[in-house]
Amino acid sequence: MKLNVVAVSLLTLTAVAACGTTNRGQAEGSFAYVDSKLIEPLEPAEGLQLPAEQRQYQIPSIAGDSAAVGTAVNVLAPVQVRPIAAGARIEDASNETRAFFDDVEEIDDLSGTVWTALLNTVERKQIPVAQQQEEQLLVTDWYTERTEVEAADSSFWAFWRDDTDVLETKKKFRITQETASHGRTTSLLVELEGFERYRNGSTLNESSPLVERNAEAQFMNEVMASLYYIQDEVYRSIVNEGLQAELGFNQEGNPAYLLPTDFELAWTLTANTFEALGFTIEDLNKTNGRYYLNYTAGGGVLSSLAFWRDKKAVDVGLANGDYEVSLIENDGRVALTIKHDEEMLDPERMSAFFDLFAAEFTQQSKL
Repeated sequence: MKLNVVAVSLLTLTAVAACGTTNRGQAEGSFAYVDSKLIEPLEPAEGLQLPAEQRQYQIPSIAGDSAAVGTAVNVLAPVQVRPIAAGARIEDASNETRAFFDDVEEIDDLSGTVWTALLNTVERKQIPVAQQQEEQLLVTDWYTERTEVEAADSSFWAFWRDDTDVLETKKKFRITQETASHGRTTSLLVELEGFERYRNGSTLNESSPLVERNAEAQFMNEVMASLYYIQDEVYRSIVNEGLQAELGFNQEGNPAYLLPTDFELAWTLTANTFEALGFTIEDLNKTNGRYYLNYTAGGGVLSSLAFWRDKKAVDVGLANGDYEVSLIENDGRVALTIKHDEEMLDPERMSAFFDLFAAEFTQQSKL
C-alpha cells in the first residue's frame, strides 16, 4: 500500500514538473496540421464545368514561406504601449511603435518635456548614445541587459539545485521625435535597429517581429513612465504652491476673477472660499454655474454663536445682502463674476475684494 502511495506521488510530481517546463508561448494540442498535404484542385468530368467559385470562405495565401507554423507560433499576447502620461495616446491600428503627446495644462514646453523624458530614460538605464539631434533624433549604441532565468536543462530530479542561466539581451534603438508646427502635439517613434540574445554566452535565434515589437513597446513604456514622473512633479509643486487667481475680464468684458483650473475644481473651491469668507450659500445651480449667496458683515448674531469655527468673521468690505456668483469655463480656465442686487460689481469693488478672495482661494486649493 505504501509503495502504491509513493508511486502515485512520484507520478503526480513528475506530471507537475512536466507542466512547469511547458513553453507558455506555445499552443497546446496536436500540431499534426503542419504535415497536411494540399488537395489537388477538383477537375470537372468531360463535358461539364465547375460552378463559379465563391470567395466567402477562401483562405488567403501567406506571403512567402517563412511564416511561423506549429510549435514555432508564439501565442502570447504582445507587449502593449501603456499611455499613462497625461495627454498621451496611441493609434491601435498602426504597425509602428509610436506614441502621440498632446498639450496639457501646466506643461509649458511640450516638445522639450517629452524629449527630457527620453533623455532621463537613457540616463537611468545607462544607455550609450551614438547620435543625437535635439528634440528630433536619438540613436543609441548597443547596450546589454542581463537577467537570471531558469536553466534550460534543469530537470525535476535536480530540484534541489539552484540551476540558473544568464540571459543577455543586446539592443539598440532609433527614436524619432516629430512636433507639429503649432507645437501642441508631438510624437515619438521607437524603432529597434539591432537585437541579439545570448544564454550563457551562446547565441539564441529568438528574433522575430513579435520579439522586436515587444522590445520597442517596452522601451516606449520606460519613456512614458519618465514623462509621467515629470508631470507628477509639476502637479505636486502646483498643489504645494496653490492655485493663483488673477484679476481680469470675462469674454463679455465684465470684471472677473480668472481661476487657473477647470470648472469642476473651480466649482468646489469657489464654494469653500466664499464660505470661509463669511458668505452663506442660499441656493445653487451647477448646470448654469451659479451660486446664490448672502453676506452679512461680521457674520451676524448666529455667526457669533458658532463657537466651532476656527476663524473669526472677516469684514470683506462689501455691502450686506444677496450676491450671485457666476462661473464660466473658457480656454482652460474659469471666469468668476459677482452680481449684487442683480448688477455686476464694478472694477473698483472687484479689485478691492480681490486680495481677500485670491488669498483664501489659494489656501483652499492646497487643502
